[in-house]
Amino acid sequence: MPIAGIDAEIGDNVGNGLRKGKQERREGEEFAKQLIDRVTKRMQPDHVWELQLGGPDEVSNLKFLDSYTNWHIGTQQIRPQIKNLPTGKKVKIKIEEDE
Repeated sequence: MPIAGIDAEIGDNVGNGLRKGKQERREGEEFAKQLIDRVTKRMQPDHVWELQLGGPDEVSNLKFLDSYTNWHIGTQQIRPQIKNLPTGKKVKIKIEEDE
């Protein structure tokens, strides 16, 4: 529908642009809600250098990680391997590549 005083083609383009802008804004708002939900409910700060392996408890040593992955690595993979070691025992990590 043309806007009064503006060429019909330009008016149609403006109207289409406004409708598209509203749709993109709604999609952007939905994306923002999903991102906030993901960060606040499904992710948690994780120590890059694990505290239980002597890493520092500092902001510079934190990255966001999926909550389940963080729990699994810390409690199911690392902790069982070090739980019987004496406090202060140095731990070496050997990374092997799959063949």
